[in-house]
Amino acid sequence: MPIRNLQKLNGDLHFPTRLFASTVLALVIPLLGGCGFFHLDKLSLRDESGLTSSTTTGTSDSSTTGTTTNTRGATGTTTGGTASTTTGGSTSTGTGGTTGTSTGGVTSTTTGGTTSTTTGGTGNVGCCFGTTANPNEGAVELSGLPDTTSSIGVFNDQLGGGGPYSSAVIHFIATHTAGTQKQLKADSDSYKAVNPKFLVLAYRLALSSNSGQYIINNQWASDWSTVNPHESWFLHNDNGGRHSSAGWDIHDVTNPDYINYWTSSTVQNMRATDSGGVFADSFAVGQWQYGITLPDIRFDPGLAGPAKWAQAQLGLGKVYDYPTGADWSRLMTNYTVAIETAFSQTPERFLYVPNIGFLSYPPGWHPDLAAIDGFMIEDGLEPGNTSFWLEAFANIVPFTAAGKFAILQFYPKSAAAVDFTFATYLLLKGSHTFVNLMGSGKLDCHYYKIFDLHVGAAVDPLTPQQGPAGILYQNVYRRRFLSKDGTLQYTVLVNPSTTSSYSVTLDGPSYQITQAGGGDVTDAGIDAGGNYIGGTLSISSTAVTSVTLAPGTAAFFQSPAN
Repeated sequence: MPIRNLQKLNGDLHFPTRLFASTVLALVIPLLGGCGFFHLDKLSLRDESGLTSSTTTGTSDSSTTGTTTNTRGATGTTTGGTASTTTGGSTSTGTGGTTGTSTGGVTSTTTGGTTSTTTGGTGNVGCCFGTTANPNEGAVELSGLPDTTSSIGVFNDQLGGGGPYSSAVIHFIATHTAGTQKQLKADSDSYKAVNPKFLVLAYRLALSSNSGQYIINNQWASDWSTVNPHESWFLHNDNGGRHSSAGWDIHDVTNPDYINYWTSSTVQNMRATDSGGVFADSFAVGQWQYGITLPDIRFDPGLAGPAKWAQAQLGLGKVYDYPTGADWSRLMTNYTVAIETAFSQTPERFLYVPNIGFLSYPPGWHPDLAAIDGFMIEDGLEPGNTSFWLEAFANIVPFTAAGKFAILQFYPKSAAAVDFTFATYLLLKGSHTFVNLMGSGKLDCHYYKIFDLHVGAAVDPLTPQQGPAGILYQNVYRRRFLSKDGTLQYTVLVNPSTTSSYSVTLDGPSYQITQAGGGDVTDAGIDAGGNYIGGTLSISSTAVTSVTLAPGTAAFFQSPAN
């Protein structure tokens, strides 16, 4: 997203970060205090009891009613439409039923699917999950987050854009989502009064500064007057000027005084707002010249890599404060280790969660991200760019498969895009993987009825060694899950191709799941029992045995468990 003012807005700049640890730690650790352990209690997600349906094979007009139950114990109903009409670009043809109107999305039939050759490739197998140890591993342990192995997790961006919220909306957010970021303590307290396990992340740019405001010591303020005079804290180009992206000046991630300031002041801010970690925005700076103010031969795409970085220094005849042979990615790896190590020395052992962009940069420009506690990714996984989708998918799988805290945030602008991005989330979901579908872009809670689907354990495991090829099935990408009670199987299909449709054979007679509505949570979208009624979830009453996915679409099916 474009750069925005930080005050009461989310920066969303997409930069990167990493540094050398030893010198920094000697300066940072004494300021952070303590070395004890603090474990967040397990944060709760609502318990999604089964969504069931009456299924009448061959009947085209029977409606379907399901029930969902949240942790408050109230039971609501959702009523599906007819089997011949679906929502969000999907159309089903029943076994003996009638055919609805296709809106260019998914068309399902009872005829067997055909297999054609794979297009678009299967993506690379991960770029960024190396062997660097996380010194904060086990800290604010990820076991303190909701376990999404057998559930759907939702994590908000900044809340309050449509506020102040009613008590009903606050209660819904606290019981149906896992957390948020960038909140004053009074706002955080309103959610934690309902759910003490609600996680709030402080906010900070990962390695850039300007006069914009963020929450400092529990108030909106700027630290520019403190940072700006320290010229050595900033990264300079060949002309001696600061590297700057739209007015955000980039810091020198090897400067121990800057690292000390960033880390110690962030810890202070997290304590002032009772936050469990920090969301470090715009972590991708420097990657493939992102945010770089040329000329700077070190960031020339043709000179990426450790040897080339050293060569660039020699070619300029200049002496840099970077270790010989270390490129930007390696410096960023060191930077992250320094931050994680410093956080590990605090009694709270705060989480470090950078916004790592969309991980679709050329090889050689990715830091080793194994040391981070978690991350947010934006862009790269929406429909419309097959190569980006495959590459980003391959790069994310090692993180989610390893149980990292992952926030997959998307901005779908249509019902079909909601289906596609949510289905992509399910393909990538691990034990601490969360989704946020900010279709309107507003800084509020966004919710869709399909989040209440009672998805349980995955039938198809994540395969980081194979990347997306591990779940490639008849030219599309498939992952299956059991329901929480084990009686149903859910099948998720995604076709990221921008040019080709593919027919896919299902495991057996299956019933298509479609949703409509959803989005920003308001009082009108919550019933008296605290259930979400801002959208509908429908299960076709007509069984199908195959489906044809148009380019850039996804589909969901329910069938009896084998």
